[in-house]
Amino acid sequence: ARPFLTAWISTRATSIMTERALLSATIYGQPQTAGSGRWAMPPAANNSRISLAGTPRFLPAAPSSSSGQKHSLPVPAVTYTSPEVAQLGLTEAEAREKHGDDITTPSFQFEESDRAIAEADTEGEVKLIVRKGKLLGASIVGKEAGDLLQLVSVAMSNGLGVKELTNFISPYPTRAEGVKRAANAHYADVVFGKSAKRLVGLLQRIP
Repeated sequence: ARPFLTAWISTRATSIMTERALLSATIYGQPQTAGSGRWAMPPAANNSRISLAGTPRFLPAAPSSSSGQKHSLPVPAVTYTSPEVAQLGLTEAEAREKHGDDITTPSFQFEESDRAIAEADTEGEVKLIVRKGKLLGASIVGKEAGDLLQLVSVAMSNGLGVKELTNFISPYPTRAEGVKRAANAHYADVVFGKSAKRLVGLLQRIP
């Protein structure tokens, strides 16, 4: 067993060195490499050899439809920089290219989060990509962004919409509350928009 173990360690060490050499990340739109002084963990490299997407044992079997056709689950991408950058599904640019202005992008800034304020780390935001109540994607920037993305991942993987992200009690104060508050922002125009204000104005005229 020892010769086999030695060979495996040698092979793995070579693989790690190769992965480290290939590792790169995009920070604020600028490509970053090992020589830039900024580092990202393997999933940021967008390379199937060093991401969970390339390791089937980590992924559950996608549920099948009545026709027997399997559905693919949305795969999250997290860049472990400071701040973290997490993405799931379509980006805003991709959604607008595909659906035009028929999407909304409700968001929540961490500068409004009591937990982030208490931790003196208010950089970043939660942004949802929504079309007719359906979650198309999410982008989160900030501390523990990858952890927060799991809420949206569960929703999208199970066919839940933006409404379901508002229909639960979130612990307070937590950063995860930002996902719910971003979902709440989707309905802000309904409650506080022009139509609602017009209705209030008409009701006020009734003697």
